[in-house]
Amino acid sequence: MAGPEPHISIVIPTFNRARFIQDAVDSCYIGNVASSMVEVIVVDDGSTDDTSAILEELGDRCRHVRLGANQGRNRARNIGKSMATGRYVKFLDSDDVLLQGSLAVELAAADDSGADLVVSGWVSVTLAAQSVARSTRPFAAPLMDPVIDSLLPDVRCQRRRLSMHESWSLTQPG
Repeated sequence: MAGPEPHISIVIPTFNRARFIQDAVDSCYIGNVASSMVEVIVVDDGSTDDTSAILEELGDRCRHVRLGANQGRNRARNIGKSMATGRYVKFLDSDDVLLQGSLAVELAAADDSGADLVVSGWVSVTLAAQSVARSTRPFAAPLMDPVIDSLLPDVRCQRRRLSMHESWSLTQPG
């Protein structure tokens, strides 16, 4: 990726997600932050469907690497992380999309507070197979002390505090 160093690298591991991968990549850019601040890295974990062809069609919207055989989601994430050049790294599943504006909120939270880790909630959307009907279910950001403790067992934190709480609402297209 030419140009200035990205502010955030978004790593998307994928396996046989041809149906969803373009939406996942597109959501990293639409209504969030300037595209020059975003680097999208997709690690195709040996897909046997059309995922690889779709990634080729996306051109320079994402960097992608194809693993020869399925090695698992965590291996794909680690490979993507090793390729990342952004100040921050975000992981996005290949069947998920970012809400419009959510990336900007997370980056502002990290920049304004000097945080090393930003965690947000999510919304689960279920699409009906034969119609456009959908249902949504919001989830709050998880409590992070147990996660931090399990990821960083040798780090002793003197003080933990909530640096910022920001929320945004979902709007239905009208």
